[in-house]
Amino acid sequence: VPTRSHRSLDVRDIVDDGGLTSRHEELYRLLSRSLIQVQGLEQLLKQLLASRYIGGTVPEIEKQLATRHLDYATNTFGTLVGELFRDYVVLEGFEHPEAPEPVNSTLPAMHIRYSVSLRADEHARVKDCLEALVRTRNDIVHHLVTQFPLMTPEGAQGAVEHLRAFAENLKLGRELIRGWAEAQEALRVEQNNFMQSDAGYAMVVDGIMPNGEVIWPISGLVRALREAARVLASPGGWTPLNEAIAWIQTHAPTQTPSRYRCSSYRHAIHESKV
Repeated sequence: VPTRSHRSLDVRDIVDDGGLTSRHEELYRLLSRSLIQVQGLEQLLKQLLASRYIGGTVPEIEKQLATRHLDYATNTFGTLVGELFRDYVVLEGFEHPEAPEPVNSTLPAMHIRYSVSLRADEHARVKDCLEALVRTRNDIVHHLVTQFPLMTPEGAQGAVEHLRAFAENLKLGRELIRGWAEAQEALRVEQNNFMQSDAGYAMVVDGIMPNGEVIWPISGLVRALREAARVLASPGGWTPLNEAIAWIQTHAPTQTPSRYRCSSYRHAIHESKV
């Protein structure tokens, strides 16, 4: 069978010798636009999923930030939608549990997880919508020329209507995902602003929550006392408190009992229960 060239098959190769009609031109335009928009939606999903969770100690978080984009680099549209409903879009009442305690409690740890919680009816509707997009995308990419006889006006018209419907559903899916991404970004900016405030510093570095509660195991004062004990420990394993206080006043002067609403170091040790 003679061929025109070695280029890939496209719509123009399966149209009658009469050339492209206006309907075929619209078909070609709709097909190209739809596939480009699907790729844009894939990129948006990758960004959303890659940034949905970050957690651990500072070294662990730095590693996550450096490599998380690689986790989804080669994922397909269907795989991304499946992942979305496994770990991001959850049923109301089935949100993720609290973050685990860090293995090394002497290092400050932070866990931030973003997710969308939906009622059962909304969850089912959104899931059906996005899964239908995946099926239609696969049909268009792999089976369009077998579903519709594109050489005929009727077949071309049917394909155009099919692509128009897909474009409308794709628009809804894109608006949905973009809305989640924009909300997540707004939260991230708000959290960054908080982290750069005095209250944010106190929470992350010293374990002092905005409501004044102290998370003693990760508090700055407990870390300072433990470091003093490590540096000054006698052969028997004990460190005199007055020596530890003197060491802290020199090496960590901001770690005072009053910062933790305590009247003395003994009071702080008693309150910490660690």
